Amino acid sequence: MRPGLKLAIPVALAALAIGGCSFRVVLPPPPPSDWPTVPRRGSPEARCTSSPLPPAADTGVALLLGGLAFVERNAQSQIAPIILAAASIPVLASAIYGYIVTTECRHYRKLFDAP
Repeated sequence: MRPGLKLAIPVALAALAIGGCSFRVVLPPPPPSDWPTVPRRGSPEARCTSSPLPPAADTGVALLLGGLAFVERNAQSQIAPIILAAASIPVLASAIYGYIVTTECRHYRKLFDAP
C-alpha cells in the first residue's frame, strides 16, 4: 500500500466518525406552521439547538480534510486526495445543515424572548 494511502484511509474514517455532529446533535425547531401564535416566556416548546458550535466543528473537520486533500494532490498516490476530498463532502453537508437549523432555531426562540 502506498504511503499517502496508508494515511488517507484512517484519517478519512476518523473524520467521518468525528464529523457530522450537526446531523446527530442539532435539534430542529418545529415547522413554522406549528409555531405558537401566543408564545409563553420559558415555554418548553422553545427547545431546539441554537448554538453554532456543532456546525462550526463540522466546518473545521471539513476544512481539515479539504486541506489534507490539497496537500496530498501531488503525492505518489492519486487516490489519497480523492478519498480525503470525498470524506469532506458529508461533513460539509452536516455543517450546512447545522447552520441552517441553528439559524431557524434562533428565529423560533425569538418568539419566546419577546415581552
